[in-house]
Amino acid sequence: MAFQGPIRRVAARAASSHTACLRSFASTAQYAQELQRRAVVGSFLLRRDQDGIPKVALFRRTNKVNTYQHKYATISGGIEPTDPTPLDAAKRELKEETTLDADADLRFLCRGAPYSFIDRKANYEWSVHPFAFRVPPGAEKSIRLGFEHESYKWFPADQIPIPELAAGIVESLRRVWPEGALSRVGALSRFILREDDTDSIDAAWRAFAQAAGERLSGHPEEWWRLVRLAGWHVWNNSDAGVKGEVLGRVVPALAFVETLVEGQGEELAEGFEQLVAIALQNVRLERVEDGRVAELADRLFGDRWEVPEEVR
Repeated sequence: MAFQGPIRRVAARAASSHTACLRSFASTAQYAQELQRRAVVGSFLLRRDQDGIPKVALFRRTNKVNTYQHKYATISGGIEPTDPTPLDAAKRELKEETTLDADADLRFLCRGAPYSFIDRKANYEWSVHPFAFRVPPGAEKSIRLGFEHESYKWFPADQIPIPELAAGIVESLRRVWPEGALSRVGALSRFILREDDTDSIDAAWRAFAQAAGERLSGHPEEWWRLVRLAGWHVWNNSDAGVKGEVLGRVVPALAFVETLVEGQGEELAEGFEQLVAIALQNVRLERVEDGRVAELADRLFGDRWEVPEEVR
């Protein structure tokens, strides 16, 4: 499930109008007649505590809901015909399930790439639209839970209790928040949490360059995967007005970094990531034609969100 068509159109449109939108769904047509199908939204609430660690709120579902009773989940619900967009559905669900007004009480962060998966135990095919919102200081006091949830708890984003989660939560989270070692890259988390200026190309570049200069993994393949993922998150979280310019800068940089990582063996050489950081500071990246940016984006981002048929 690559982004070949969508990412090409997105890149070309972003380069000219500085806007971007991405839709990608897993194919599950062979099971359509057997399963109940439902399009849903899932909203993550994020904050940074005084300890400096970003945390995500997960909500424990009650025994009064139809699925995933007593499991941790997002603020979620079905997209209704009266919802103009999935984002409107997400805001409605937040209001209904927490009493928080997404426009007044929260800060919208991003929409993750949508996806679909099958949960045979629940007999559902879910089409999921993930979203992320930041909870400013003091806003949590306004949370009032309805019948869907019995409690909630804040977890470091890389320490969520996987055995206690509803289906799909891990996959949804990684679409709006950097996974693994990326979650500990300060400039990247500040950028996504809107603590840095997201309409600044320089802030976007700093977030990407810091991630690329970190020892995210000792294995070249995993390090390269995470660096590409950092580039994706920087682009996806940039303000609409600069998305095209951010893509035009980050994608050629990734293509350059790819030439460096290709020469590595089974383990990254000691100090490799530091050399990458220096190279990104000093290399002069020539402007790439819009069509070439789209082609590179297809190749570098096209496999970022492929998911197995069964998402646990």
